[in-house]
Amino acid sequence: MVSTLNRPAVALLTVSLFWQWSIALPLQDIAGGASAFQGQDIMGGAAVIFKRPQRVRDVSGRSMAIVKKSKPVQVAANNPPDHGKPRPRALSDADKAEAFKNQGNTYYGLGDYPKAIEAYLNALKFAPNDPDTHNNLGAAYLSLARNSEASESFKKAIALKPQDAEAYFNLGVAAAAQEKFDEAIEAFKQATKFKADWADAYNVLGDSYLSTGRYEEAARAYSETVRLQPDNAGAYSNLGFVYDKLGRAEDSIAALKKAVQLKPGDVVAYNNLGASLYKARRYDEAIEAFKEALKLKPGDPEIENNLGEAYSAAERYPEAIQTFRSSIKAKPDLADVHYNLGNAYYLSGKAEEAIASYREALRLRPDYAEAHTNMGTALTSLAKYEEAVSEFKQATNRQPDNAVAFNDLGYAYYRLDKIAESIAAYKEAVRLKPNYAKALNGLGDDYQREKRFTEAVEIFKQAIAARPDYANAHYNLGRAYFDLQRYNEAIDELKWALRIKPDFAVAYKNLTAAYYMAGRFDEAIDAGRHAVTLLPQDYEAQKNLGKAYFLAGKFAGAIDAYKMAVSIKPTDAEAHNNLGQAHVKAAGYQDALKDFKEAVRLKPDYAQAHYNLGVTYVLLRDAKGAREELAILKTLDAKLYEQLMRFDKK
Repeated sequence: MVSTLNRPAVALLTVSLFWQWSIALPLQDIAGGASAFQGQDIMGGAAVIFKRPQRVRDVSGRSMAIVKKSKPVQVAANNPPDHGKPRPRALSDADKAEAFKNQGNTYYGLGDYPKAIEAYLNALKFAPNDPDTHNNLGAAYLSLARNSEASESFKKAIALKPQDAEAYFNLGVAAAAQEKFDEAIEAFKQATKFKADWADAYNVLGDSYLSTGRYEEAARAYSETVRLQPDNAGAYSNLGFVYDKLGRAEDSIAALKKAVQLKPGDVVAYNNLGASLYKARRYDEAIEAFKEALKLKPGDPEIENNLGEAYSAAERYPEAIQTFRSSIKAKPDLADVHYNLGNAYYLSGKAEEAIASYREALRLRPDYAEAHTNMGTALTSLAKYEEAVSEFKQATNRQPDNAVAFNDLGYAYYRLDKIAESIAAYKEAVRLKPNYAKALNGLGDDYQREKRFTEAVEIFKQAIAARPDYANAHYNLGRAYFDLQRYNEAIDELKWALRIKPDFAVAYKNLTAAYYMAGRFDEAIDAGRHAVTLLPQDYEAQKNLGKAYFLAGKFAGAIDAYKMAVSIKPTDAEAHNNLGQAHVKAAGYQDALKDFKEAVRLKPDYAQAHYNLGVTYVLLRDAKGAREELAILKTLDAKLYEQLMRFDKK
């Protein structure tokens, strides 16, 4: 018999556990783009091309060799005797040597190097130890690309005149022409030793250091050049190039700005200025520099590629696409430009067009591993996971050290529910790149999915150590702590995620659950309010806020939150059941009755809602309704049936 006594206290109702953790896959960190998939990286564009500046010898050619000049001797004339005038003396060997040397110099000046050589050789017959003639003979040999003979002549000149800076300079030029840069460096160093204020010698010394990758020394040589010769635009251009190699972006930019100031028509300097600005992430300025370069050299495919990359980096994708297409129109066989166009399409949310561009890049260059990688990423964004796996495998076959491809392969396997394969791919990505935060995060997520929570915690910690500002790794670590029921640690990590990313809505949503599981109800309410502000139409966020209010004993707030949850998802029986519980706690029994009835209408075998409906009938002294619910519970849930019976007997 159902009691009809007026009870001042409400029995504790069965509370459904309704918090729900949203799986947080690592968010994609490429700039812009419309991809909804979150575990991937896209490989960067084909590198912005930093054009090699012209070296002094490239500009001047072999004519830069220094020829020693001398005064012409008086040559005896074949004239009738004139007894009234003194006759020229007979020519000595020295005079003959000097005459032939002057003849050689004349031929050299006219560009007739074979005759110059012949004349210098004749001079040496009469003066074999004249260092200047050996030097000039070397210059003539050098002009005919007879570099080995030129070197020997310069060495003879130096042996005869050990402190001859010009001969050392010329020897350096000959050695550089033979790509014997170490020998060239030693020769140019001797030239600067004997002529310390010689800007040209420091300049070519810098060129030789640059050719051997000795960038620090090249930078010192070019710096000395511009100190001695402040208007040397070429040296500033080269200095900017070297500073870029040394990672000194701001110094590179300053040097290249000086180069274009001194020589406004230097297309290479403008291009390289754009490249330095690009590397410094000063994309708008880079765009302007590349535009200036294109004014000087319209249609240059490398500069257009660079401009397109700068537009992409600035997230100006329509302009990037237009620029890459212009480059392709001028020169359609550049695989890199098709690849970069694919990236611009992908980042602007046009995956199909991106795939077409990557395919063209691969047609032109079948072993283009990066194009396979990014095509796989684009296919993943279209949920074409099997095709994506195929592309990633081709990428890793062609480029076994491609950590990005292994990371993205792991994500594709994850989406295919092939967790063992996903774990193997992520592990390989981490083996190749131990501090690869995104791959570590993906691996941790796989462990989380397999309920290997302790291992997941350790992996997420590694991801955070590699990248402390990685909000998603902090979030996922919080998720793993939650699953281990380490709620306060979960709270700490979720708060870290929110410090890094204040609009991280799902972190607020799950922070709400962590707070109320830790018994920190007021903080749960605060987090829940943030969550519903960011996600006003999110059913779970509203439910979690309602739960926080309920556990804090603030039933009016719980009712408001649960009403929002019901409005978002009116066919969800659990939402109606929860709203009914809040109404009961607020003594709104008639409202509760409607809520529980709707819950069991939507889900007739919902035992908890039937129990709560039975309790509400008791509170309303409706014996008939209570008996009906008892009868239903007897078949649905014996434990709840007994509980309702005990409640009635009280």
